[in-house]
Amino acid sequence: MKPTIQTTSSKKSPIKSWPRPEAGVTLAAVSMIVDMGIQNRPDFVDQTGKKVPRKPVQQLAVLVDLLTQTHDWGGDIGTKQIRLPLYNTFEGQVLGHDFVVYKQEDDVVTFNPKSKMAKLTSACGATKELIANGHDVEALLGKALMVEVTEREYNGNFYHKIKGVMPVMKGLPVPKLEATPIIVSFETCTEEQAKLIRSDVRKQIMKANNYQGSTIQKVFVKMGFDENGVDAPPAKKQEVETPFDSMDDDIPF
Repeated sequence: MKPTIQTTSSKKSPIKSWPRPEAGVTLAAVSMIVDMGIQNRPDFVDQTGKKVPRKPVQQLAVLVDLLTQTHDWGGDIGTKQIRLPLYNTFEGQVLGHDFVVYKQEDDVVTFNPKSKMAKLTSACGATKELIANGHDVEALLGKALMVEVTEREYNGNFYHKIKGVMPVMKGLPVPKLEATPIIVSFETCTEEQAKLIRSDVRKQIMKANNYQGSTIQKVFVKMGFDENGVDAPPAKKQEVETPFDSMDDDIPF
């Protein structure tokens, strides 16, 4: 996939417990990239406090698996490496990685050097590879990197997010990524892939400017995720959002 020139469930779960990853810097690998379509973005606030509108852009939701930390989910799922999102949320909106490239001063077409995509590709050691392949992010799947995991406590519950990414330290052994890494696009999404998309990302995808009429919409409608779509099944119970970023328990890994 190449760029063009951004809760928890109320359903009962068989999961016996939820993971609590260790805070700090740890090894990870890119395990899932989800195309969220063309997303409207929050206004940019300049140094004077003035709000500056930003153009809608294609965004990705990127997730990584922690290579040295696992969790036993019980049942048929068993023990898996812990999966965490690289995206954050703001006022209920998933803030994905802007998937757009620009012509730089040296005439090289690539991601904005200050963008999350530039930082991610650099941490994966894949900057030159993506420039060479036209920024096909499938090349990032399975790439190892270091991530900084932070933890916050609220009412006795623990919430985790990834604060930063960085390259793997030279000479550090890298364990194997156990899961098969996947990429989910708007036009090739399958039912099996849709099952792996977290509910907060699914909701954001349904807000995309190019969602209507897409293949991913048809899959969501068929599976009952898009309850407002044609031929959708009866409405389910309302889902309840959590008070902190990226806490989502409907996909266990």
